[in-house]
Amino acid sequence: MKKLLYISVTFLALQACQIEDNQTPSPEDAYIKYYGELTTYGAKDIELIYEGGNPSGLVVLGTKLNADVDQEEFYILRADLNGNLINSSTFGLTLPVAFTFQNDTIADFDVNQDGSLDEINVDRGNAIAGKIRVIGNGFLVVGSTLYKGQTLLTLAVLSTDLEVVVFMVRHASLSNSDLDLFGNDIIQLQDGGILIVGKEEVARTGGETDFDNYLLKIADGQVVFERTIGVEGSGEDEEVISVFEKRNGNIVLIGSGYSNSRLGENDGENGQNAYFIELDPNGNPINRRYYGVDSPDNTSIYDEQVYNAIEVPSGYVIVGTSTTEQNESYGFAMSLNSNGEYLNGASLPGVSGLETRFYGVTQSLDNDLILLGDYPLFSSNSIGKGGEALFMKVDQSIIPFGDFESNFGLTDGDDEFVDAVTLPDGSIIVAGNIDFGAGAKLVSIVKLNDTGNL
Repeated sequence: MKKLLYISVTFLALQACQIEDNQTPSPEDAYIKYYGELTTYGAKDIELIYEGGNPSGLVVLGTKLNADVDQEEFYILRADLNGNLINSSTFGLTLPVAFTFQNDTIADFDVNQDGSLDEINVDRGNAIAGKIRVIGNGFLVVGSTLYKGQTLLTLAVLSTDLEVVVFMVRHASLSNSDLDLFGNDIIQLQDGGILIVGKEEVARTGGETDFDNYLLKIADGQVVFERTIGVEGSGEDEEVISVFEKRNGNIVLIGSGYSNSRLGENDGENGQNAYFIELDPNGNPINRRYYGVDSPDNTSIYDEQVYNAIEVPSGYVIVGTSTTEQNESYGFAMSLNSNGEYLNGASLPGVSGLETRFYGVTQSLDNDLILLGDYPLFSSNSIGKGGEALFMKVDQSIIPFGDFESNFGLTDGDDEFVDAVTLPDGSIIVAGNIDFGAGAKLVSIVKLNDTGNL
């Protein structure tokens, strides 16, 4: 049994402190800007806002640590194309301490009889950002919330001025509070409904659990269908990361799973792989394909963890991180056609063989690919740093342009780029997180050309 809870959320406006480097080029050309107060932020997704068919602004989804209560909240910022802050907000799950999902409704707990709750009487959840989507009258936000040891799928509908209109949480199980449900992506479908995807922990015989792909379609406030798709068994976790809808109404899922790669690396012993699963409009599977990017000498198993995917004219581009048996990390990119057939793929170390991780991708105006992520341990000319943000340009065959790889960040701390969008003039706008130390990690928006230069 599952339950939807619609919760009225107090809107919290955030006055952002914007720090700028006066030596950067003018906003019309390029810029680096930082947003936030002196606490920890974590940007996850960036999307363009369109007016009249042309991009007019940016919206970034992430999290913010509320230091007063030591909890992560969802964080949204909206800016114009020059990086000037328009507004921002935070919100999250707040419930009375005596609340139980099995037995209670929100109306039972009007502690002050005026619709408000005293801080001493509430529990808060820790937000985990997923994706933000721009819709005609606002934004859809999906993610997860860790609340009293259970992870809940979380959906919010926001107005254009970032006010929370609907806030919803959903459970994997009301009878087993140990099971988790994660929300990773959301799209608005051609028929007007919305589709949410992620992963759900499922109890198996013998007391074991594993994760299956999760889908939830909602239309007019009602559940149209809800289902899991996966492989039963220990070590068979599957997780949808990105979802797309084809013109014919079929649904494409991109994610990670442990089924064998069709490329046959290591005689079938190839660990976790990226997958393409196509469903009919009712959510029934009709095509499944799994691929890995294991080492070409077939001596090392790589586990592929998908972090993002985009749709391009040729099909789909998937990015993530491969982890070797020696616990080394190398970002990978993979190109599939519209039917999920493998085109190209590669594991991509950085310059001088540095370890890499890829979190985001955008297609450049010349149809090449821009990969965003970080170097976990960056070093150059025998000088070591912490994590550095990564920008890498590759062609459509996933072959890097040697001169178009850049690192960004401060001398100390761990910095990263998480995603990017491409403007009609070819400029790349990147969202990232920059670590200033002493618990201050701020959201950054950087405008670059398509070779990674300011």
